[in-house]
Amino acid sequence: MFILLRKISPYTNEDIILGIFENKSLTEDAREMYINHSLVADKCASQAYVTINLEKDVIIIDAKAILQLDDKIEKLNLFVVSKYFEGFGQIIRKIKLIFNDVLATKNYIDTAEEDIENVNY
Repeated sequence: MFILLRKISPYTNEDIILGIFENKSLTEDAREMYINHSLVADKCASQAYVTINLEKDVIIIDAKAILQLDDKIEKLNLFVVSKYFEGFGQIIRKIKLIFNDVLATKNYIDTAEEDIENVNY
C-alpha cells in the first residue's frame, strides 16, 4: 500500500494525506491528477516560508513498514494513527501506523507508551 501525501510548510499546517492506495500505479495516477488540478486551483498555494513546488511537495510513501492489517478484514476502511507535534510555531504530523480494524486501532491508542494526547483516528 502507498500513501499520497501533500507536504505543507510546518509554519502553516500539518501535511495532508491525500489518499492510501493498493498499488503504486494507482498512487502515481492520483498524484498526477492532483498536481494537474492544483496547477489551476491550489488550496495550499499560500504557505509560510516555502516556495510551492508541486512536483516536490506531493510525495508517495511506501506504507509497508507502518501497516498493521488483519488479513481477515477487508481493507475498505483504513484507520491512520498520527502524532502531531507543535512547537516554535510549527505543526508536524508523523504517521505512526495504519490499521484496517477499528478495535486494533483503539487498542493501540489505549496501550501506546507515548503521550497520545494529540493522536487522532
